[in-house]
Amino acid sequence: MGHDIVLQQAKSQVRDDGSHFEQSAYYHVYALDLFLLHAALSETPDWYRATVLRMAEYLAALMGPSRILPLIGDDDGGRVFHPFGSRDRFGRATLATCGILFDRPRMDRRSIGSRSPSCVVVVPCRRPRGI
Repeated sequence: MGHDIVLQQAKSQVRDDGSHFEQSAYYHVYALDLFLLHAALSETPDWYRATVLRMAEYLAALMGPSRILPLIGDDDGGRVFHPFGSRDRFGRATLATCGILFDRPRMDRRSIGSRSPSCVVVVPCRRPRGI
């Protein structure tokens, strides 16, 4: 049941360009974190993974090469990946996690950066089928 709700919400909350319907940079990161966590923990359809990747690409474009999150719109403080440090850098761990989960090394390396403290990247291992 929860799996179906997440899939339904991904369809209704994410626009075709990968942006989150709330149009808040911070809510975009938080929603992407939650959708990304679901993709890491569950078997998800290809369209869902493509949606999450579009969200990551949108976030990468929004943050630009500096990987600084512009604080546009509401911010409620919610975080999933690396909830420490400056809010304008919260999207870095999200992009690094996307880089690992979706095998996008450029996204991963550019997100952490040489001047950034090490990020906590959580990508659970999938259980073998039948266990």
